[in-house]
Amino acid sequence: MIPAEEFVSVLEEKDLLSPELVAHLRRQVARPGNPISAALIAKWLVDRGHLSRLLAQRLLTQAEESAEVVKPPGDSLFDWEKEAQAEEELGLAPLDDEVPGAPSAGRKRPRSAEKSQEATPSTPTRPPAKPPQKKPRAPAAPGAGGSLLEDELSPPGAGGLVRMGPLDGLTDGSSLAASETGAGPLAPMGTRKRGLFGLGGRRRRRRRDNVWDSPLLLIGGGTLLFLVILGAVLYWALNRQTGDETLKVAEDFYRDGSYTKAIAQYTEYLEDFPNHEGASLARVRRGLARLRQSTDYASDWPKALEVANEVLAEIAGEEDFSTEARPELVAMLPKIAQGLADRARADLDATLVAKCEESLVLVNKYVPASSRPVTKLADIEALLALTKREIARGQQLERTIAEMKKAVEEDNTAKAYQWRDDLLRAYPSLVDNEKLTEQVLEVSRAELKGIKVVEEPKKAEAAEAPAMTLAAVVLARRHTESAPPGAEGHVVFALTRWAAYGLNAASGEILWRRPVRFATTGQSPSFPPTAISETAASDAIMVDAERNEVLRVEAATGGARWKFAVGERFDAHPVVADTRLLVATRSGRLFSIDLETGNSSGYIQLPQELRVGPTVDLRRSTMYQVAEHSNLFVLSLADGEPKQVVYLGHAPGSVTVAPVVVNRYLVVAENDGVEHATLRVLSLEAEEEGQPPVRLVQDVRLKGHVDAPPQVSGVRMLVATDQGELYVFEISGTDLENPLAPVADGKASSQESLADEDSPEGLVRFPLLEGSQVWIADSQLTRYDLQPSQARLQPRAVQNEKSATLQPLLAVGQTVFHVRRKVGLPGVLVSAVGPDQKEPYWETHLAAPLATEPMVDADSGQITAVTSIGAIFHLKTESFERETAHDQPTVALKPAEIRGPVTDVVQLKDRLLVMASGTGAEQLPVFDPQESERFRWLFLPDPLAGHPIAFSGGLLAPCEAGQVFLFEPRSGDKLTEPFQPTLASGATVGW
Repeated sequence: MIPAEEFVSVLEEKDLLSPELVAHLRRQVARPGNPISAALIAKWLVDRGHLSRLLAQRLLTQAEESAEVVKPPGDSLFDWEKEAQAEEELGLAPLDDEVPGAPSAGRKRPRSAEKSQEATPSTPTRPPAKPPQKKPRAPAAPGAGGSLLEDELSPPGAGGLVRMGPLDGLTDGSSLAASETGAGPLAPMGTRKRGLFGLGGRRRRRRRDNVWDSPLLLIGGGTLLFLVILGAVLYWALNRQTGDETLKVAEDFYRDGSYTKAIAQYTEYLEDFPNHEGASLARVRRGLARLRQSTDYASDWPKALEVANEVLAEIAGEEDFSTEARPELVAMLPKIAQGLADRARADLDATLVAKCEESLVLVNKYVPASSRPVTKLADIEALLALTKREIARGQQLERTIAEMKKAVEEDNTAKAYQWRDDLLRAYPSLVDNEKLTEQVLEVSRAELKGIKVVEEPKKAEAAEAPAMTLAAVVLARRHTESAPPGAEGHVVFALTRWAAYGLNAASGEILWRRPVRFATTGQSPSFPPTAISETAASDAIMVDAERNEVLRVEAATGGARWKFAVGERFDAHPVVADTRLLVATRSGRLFSIDLETGNSSGYIQLPQELRVGPTVDLRRSTMYQVAEHSNLFVLSLADGEPKQVVYLGHAPGSVTVAPVVVNRYLVVAENDGVEHATLRVLSLEAEEEGQPPVRLVQDVRLKGHVDAPPQVSGVRMLVATDQGELYVFEISGTDLENPLAPVADGKASSQESLADEDSPEGLVRFPLLEGSQVWIADSQLTRYDLQPSQARLQPRAVQNEKSATLQPLLAVGQTVFHVRRKVGLPGVLVSAVGPDQKEPYWETHLAAPLATEPMVDADSGQITAVTSIGAIFHLKTESFERETAHDQPTVALKPAEIRGPVTDVVQLKDRLLVMASGTGAEQLPVFDPQESERFRWLFLPDPLAGHPIAFSGGLLAPCEAGQVFLFEPRSGDKLTEPFQPTLASGATVGW
């Protein structure tokens, strides 16, 4: 028999009992004086429902076989009567959860209790003398006897009454094997005694021919088969119910967003119930939960893409993928793509760009076209394209910087800037890049070393060029109301399309006219004659742009004192600096010309083109020259030696006017936007000793471009932009970081745009600041009052409307001189306007061309000239013996009567003159020299449709209705009926 300790170990090893029960059994076995066998423990466990009979028998048999214990014949492993008696005598202590004295559920009463209730022990009943006849059975095999099982199952009367043991009726192969050796509960009956104390005779049982013919085996086998089938059905039903419950728990976690718990529950479910009907759904949602974790609660988008690839590879073939996964992927996959695109944009990482493109492939593969977020995907692709461009930009930036360094080493700064320009043309956003700026500063410092002072003396031409004409008569129309105060002795200079004029500032009288080869436009002031100083009768500097010449002319006569041939093109107006005239050319040369003699000692060669002139500081010691791009050069006025280069970073062509000096600061206007400009404010004094004197301290943003030079008056500065914005600034003495403080601003009252042959690109506004008065000249002349307390410019007066201003305003005392062209009329008007005057002091109309060729009277020698503004001049032949100016016509139309330029002049008998302003005129002015009312008006029945002519003593005038009329010019009567051609209704005739 296997020891009880080993049997308990077997039970523990197979994990058939709870640890508490195993411990209890060990304590019972270990009690001294209380030997317990393994069979007794097995019976005790069976009685209490911890083991089945069959399992207990198998465990004892297997343990016995493993221990190879040889049993003596006749000794059974399961002598239950003896074990029951031992249990009764020795007893096992009850478990902790059992009540002493109370029977356990399903526990059988001990046999000792049964015996105590019997009067006498059961004794076998002897069979009758003659038993009933039965069908003979086949003899048993030799040496085989009846088994205990057969004996216990025998009916009463077949061998006496036999008590059933606790494991009666249970058998297996091992039990049968044990019975063959004469051991165990199935030992042959021949080895056992019958009756009380074994005194009864042994009844010899008849053996069966086949043991399988036993009804018990057939019934037991059928029952066992039924139980196996029933168990399988029950197992399937129990498993199915448990699978549904497990799946439901996982679903609840998934819907609540507890994705970690959901993943664990789905995994447990799939391990326990891999063939459950919800397995496909579980696998899909487990994958979606993983995707949710990586997209909803994390920002590691590369990891999210990795998870997406793994999950989609696992679940794409599942039955429930289309219905469950695709709707979820509509949001999750584009979210991964967006996250990767954002990270790639922030880090400029090409690897992340590739991953983002990979995620877009997943979107196209797993998200139906009808469900894709088209706008979001387009934004992602646009962001990817931008990121790729930025990555390429970084690569190109590194290459450009390397090439710029190489160009600097080769002393080729122009090539270095070319590399910079090419880069910025492709990638404008790099304009403020720190690395690029630092390299450009290196180029700028290299440019400072490249500035050279060239000694190349050149003399001016003193003699005038031979005149091509014998005489010239200047025709103008002047109207004078009064003389402006303080204008005596001053000369006003005006530039027209073909000539420059000098006018007496006090009366508007023409002093001289000088031909120049230059055409003004409304967009650019270009080169108007400029006085050398503000003193009366100061000479003027003129430019002949076609010949690239600079002249100094006398204010009173217009005669040239000297003429200097620059020899190359220049766009900047010459700048007067004390006794010098500075001329900046496109080739980067800065000429210095002596004002008195016109001679030049040489020039300063700068490394860039120059489009604007230099500015000289108030101390007259330093000049500041803005280059075509990037740099501001600081040069010595005395010898031209370079002092400093300041990097401004402006683009080519963005600075169109020269800088201005306001107190201790230099202001550069840069047109750095499509509709904006920036005032760059630079300090001209070093902050500390040893530091560069010129440094950028402030930027001020303006709306519109600055195309006219800012005006400075003391510590104030006025700026006007092409958008009509007006700004007045003042230099602050306390705020060193932002010294340019706004005082007032306003809006130009005129927004009229002129578009004709003289102003094809727009309108320039010319500001003028005189104390507290502000003048703006554009399509009109407007005066504003500066009101600092209210921070605004208040309009006060408007004059000279419907005009185009041609050059900067000139102020002499309180009088402002305005040079303009009136819309719709030829020529140029010069007006002297006072601050409180409704009408100008005087106004002179210059350069109006003749309406027709001069008419000569052979008898009197008188020459009649009619200008296109309706002014008629009667000139004597003596007027052509020298150059003269006539600004008082014999007769002229009033400005209000001029409907347009006069295009036709018809001379009739008696020296009558009829003028017409082209087709469409409805009335014609008639000049009769014999009448006091010099002009009479001829009214037409229909607008003029062609040129009128003299015919048969009258005026023949074709009209738009098709009729041709013949009028008597004095009375306006019809001399005959009009001619009328065939004309369809509503048609007009162009004669």
